[in-house]
Amino acid sequence: MKINKSFSIVRIFAIVAMATALIFAGNAFAASNSVPETSSGDGQSPITGYTVSNVHYTLSDSDPTLVTAVSFDLSPDNGVSAPQTVRAQLVDGGSWFVCSSLDGNAWSCNVTATEVMTVDNLRIVAAQ
Repeated sequence: MKINKSFSIVRIFAIVAMATALIFAGNAFAASNSVPETSSGDGQSPITGYTVSNVHYTLSDSDPTLVTAVSFDLSPDNGVSAPQTVRAQLVDGGSWFVCSSLDGNAWSCNVTATEVMTVDNLRIVAAQ
């Protein structure tokens, strides 16, 4: 069987032309992708705290062996904003109690009747 050289060259040329067209078409689609500008960054800032002072415990009128509230002043250190959320804990590992701002730096926390003898620490957590 005799192969026609001109037919083989045309066939090879057609295959190469088709492959080239596919490559350029693929690149055209890839080149049309766009990515919006984005930003990223890293930074740090020191964590400063608050100073607790003027701590007062309120005892139950009916049973003075129970603490029913604790109040204190909470002053921001180094120009920090006043806290928005404050919690207090009276017994290490015990319950946390919600505190309310009275006015200015004064805060008060109503606590579930806690026996005076079990109170072993006053832990205040404050956050902006």
